[in-house]
Amino acid sequence: MIGSTWLPSWLGWVLSTAYVAVIAVHVHHVRGATAQGRFWHSGHLLMSLAMIVMFAPTHSVVVPASVGVAVFAVAAVAMGVFALSELLRGGARGAIVIIATVDLAAMAFMFSPASMRLSWLSLVAAAWFVVQTLGWLTGHLSALVALSPVGRELAGHPVA
Repeated sequence: MIGSTWLPSWLGWVLSTAYVAVIAVHVHHVRGATAQGRFWHSGHLLMSLAMIVMFAPTHSVVVPASVGVAVFAVAAVAMGVFALSELLRGGARGAIVIIATVDLAAMAFMFSPASMRLSWLSLVAAAWFVVQTLGWLTGHLSALVALSPVGRELAGHPVA
């Protein structure tokens, strides 16, 4: 069961609003990206929607946990297959696709029932997302992405 009863309502609204902004950024990038870029950004759109489901102060089940687990498990496998196919074809999608695969798997984990989760792994997943958020906010991950032409394309920027 997914609900935000552990957060004060005001914080749930603040976080949900922040994720609406993240959705807007990824929608903008999806519109100008190639198929591979649209695939990567769509994964982040899906994650942002799920975070709104988790943080919005609805105090009711919006998405059953089993649906969240299934959707994100399939998305993680699809992103992993994409990364593997690129490696096998000699493509170099870089760390960004591997990060996205781990992100999607972590989202499946977060949708799993609390009784099935390992506490230490929950902390690792939370730390993973906090560090990543700080990386994007400070520009460090953007700089990493900008190092490769493929990363620039995945970020929705034209490749020279």
